[in-house]
Amino acid sequence: MYSKLNIRVLRFNPIKDVDKIIFNHYLMRRVNANNIYKKLEAGYFTFTISGAVSELGFSKGKVQRLIKSFVELGIISRVVKGNKTNKCSIYKYITDSRYDTKIDTKIITKNDNDTNLSEILYISDFKDLGDKDFKDYLDIDTNNDNKCATKEGNLEKDNINKKINNICIDVIAYFNKTCKKNFKPTTNKTKSLIKARVNEGFELEDFKKVIDIKSKQWMYSDMQKYLRPETLFSNKFEGYLNEEILNYSKEESDEEWEIEFDY
Repeated sequence: MYSKLNIRVLRFNPIKDVDKIIFNHYLMRRVNANNIYKKLEAGYFTFTISGAVSELGFSKGKVQRLIKSFVELGIISRVVKGNKTNKCSIYKYITDSRYDTKIDTKIITKNDNDTNLSEILYISDFKDLGDKDFKDYLDIDTNNDNKCATKEGNLEKDNINKKINNICIDVIAYFNKTCKKNFKPTTNKTKSLIKARVNEGFELEDFKKVIDIKSKQWMYSDMQKYLRPETLFSNKFEGYLNEEILNYSKEESDEEWEIEFDY
């Protein structure tokens, strides 16, 4: 009744491949649940990205990479690709090492966006894919598909906002300490400038480096009045970030060696 373990899983490193081991366990649970309820042929299971994200706590990208990896390793093979109508995909968990990953299943598709699962899938010994029980079985993963996707999107957005807020606090704290200023990290203008630079790929250490460079150049000079977030974190940010290298190269090239000899 219960599915056998694919032999390739035994080669996973228990330290480096923890995510793969967890993911395989998750897939086998789905396979065995189907084997018990017999809604699909033994060894098959339904799958949605959002369902795995919700249950495992993995990111969408990680789940997609794991699915791709398991297919390439020959641990699973996709029989039906999910679409806007069906939402879920159907996979086969492979237990025979000699199994050819090319599915020997007759699949007739009219239009992936318009065709129902019951119209395209024909596998020997499959239950009636159009009956209410099978639809209920699919709904375990797919009823809340949109909710999961929305929740995932909101969570990702919240994480990004939290990261930017934390960077704003750290940047302005370092700026105030270095430049002897008293700016607030909650000012909309300051936050928007830092967010724009973060979106361009710059990190906390880049902000600190620009603050160090400009503070050394402008402190105790007529330029000290320009030591402010709207100047340092503007669209000239990358130029400021590279000034230290340029200045160093110039100083190095202009340096004259004066050697005095004591006769």
